[in-house]
Amino acid sequence: MRFSIIALAASLAALATASPLVTRAPIVNSTQPFYLLTTNSPTYAQNSSLLPNVSLTTLFDPYYQPNYLLRLIGPGYGSVPQFTLSQGVLHCPGQGPHGIGNYVFNSTDVHTGSELQFRAQYEGTGDLTLEKG
Repeated sequence: MRFSIIALAASLAALATASPLVTRAPIVNSTQPFYLLTTNSPTYAQNSSLLPNVSLTTLFDPYYQPNYLLRLIGPGYGSVPQFTLSQGVLHCPGQGPHGIGNYVFNSTDVHTGSELQFRAQYEGTGDLTLEKG
């Protein structure tokens, strides 16, 4: 297949100036706190409660264990946890078991077939990243 330089330049110019089909969320600065929301909408909304089928990701204490897990809750939540991501570790402040003490919970390493857990101690660098956020 042969393309002329003019046709190639015109194609590249069209791609460079084309507007995106989907409005993306702003790029997350991993050191700035952010919220973890899920929705089936491909578009970004400044007010997340306007998104269809929106859920909030939050930490929860399964039966007063030291390791916390993630869960999704629907609209109407009282408080919204803020996460940060640094050196491949997801961080979230929260209260300890029985509401005693304030901690920063850090994600554990991710392994196939295991749950992502959060502990109140630092465990070094991790392997988590945000993609298309």
